[in-house]
Amino acid sequence: MLETAEIVSWLLQRETLEVRYPKGYTYIDKTGLIAEEVCARFPDFELEEANVGRTQLVNRKGAADIHYGVNRAAVGGDIEFLSQRTYFEYCAFFFPALFNEVGIKTLTRVGNRTVFHRKFDSVRDARGFVNGVARINGGRVPILSDVGEPVQERQITEFLLRFEDEKLGFLIRLLTGTSGVELQGPHVEQFQAKLPPATPVAILDVDVYTAQTMAVETLVPEEFVKSNLKMIEARVIPLLKVTRA
Repeated sequence: MLETAEIVSWLLQRETLEVRYPKGYTYIDKTGLIAEEVCARFPDFELEEANVGRTQLVNRKGAADIHYGVNRAAVGGDIEFLSQRTYFEYCAFFFPALFNEVGIKTLTRVGNRTVFHRKFDSVRDARGFVNGVARINGGRVPILSDVGEPVQERQITEFLLRFEDEKLGFLIRLLTGTSGVELQGPHVEQFQAKLPPATPVAILDVDVYTAQTMAVETLVPEEFVKSNLKMIEARVIPLLKVTRA
């Protein structure tokens, strides 16, 4: 099992900014107009899906997506292939356009989901890291201190924490997975075989969200996302370490 107290090699993979609002049924009338505005401003986007409940636009290069509906909207970007500057440009244009066209004045929730990967040489090492982080001094799981050894000895492959105050909520999730390009569609097997194999990773998935309503004018996407990213790098990642008993 990996034995290290150093916090290294966490790579930012994806950012998603989601807003929720009281049911904006005007969306049904304005969905095409909003899509036209986004695609005119950013020609790499095209319409993938549009119905009464939800519309989705995707970047032709596969690096970003936008969806919106009667009560929520989001902009997601794979930072591995998309610069943060470009991602913030998408957010800065789309959200005001949506709010203006649909007549949204108040947001009931704003959530920023950030995903990091840390690469490992094997699935066993990745699982060992997650298991070790969840334990004190490489030993017992505090929350399971009163249960028997059979449970304590089982490997932890995923864990999460959620905590809130009157203003913000935090959901922190750590698990294992793989990182790599997976082709979609018929007859892709021969092309997939030529790509590098998937890399085992530990996945840090953090969702920071507001717990109070807010006026749309107070939302500054870049400031909100950057503030959360700074918090994660300074306060969360340093805690993800394995120590010996």
